[in-house]
Amino acid sequence: MISVKINKNNFVSGNFEKTIKNIVSFFYKTLNLNAKVISDNQSTEINFGKQESTDDDFVTVELTLKKNIKIKKSDFNNRDQLHSFISTIKNFCEKAYEIESYFEGDDFIRSKHKD
Repeated sequence: MISVKINKNNFVSGNFEKTIKNIVSFFYKTLNLNAKVISDNQSTEINFGKQESTDDDFVTVELTLKKNIKIKKSDFNNRDQLHSFISTIKNFCEKAYEIESYFEGDDFIRSKHKD
């Protein structure tokens, strides 16, 4: 599962909402992943992919890679700055998806850890 959390701190902008839709559309069209969007005045969180199920027979470790990407609120009106911001997010998430896809599946895990 890939998560994108945007701390908006009560920021309201039509371009901001378009940016969220752009990111969701990218994941759906490019990576064929559905998104779950949770939003309030402080942040918007977008979760993509399947959520890991819990299994009592296994101990689960969740690995997280955190990357902060910033844009000034005023730059949401600057097409070049906004494009660069969105491209950086998409690129990072594409690479995260590639990593997740590589390690996906119980067969891969079992085959790598056989005694």
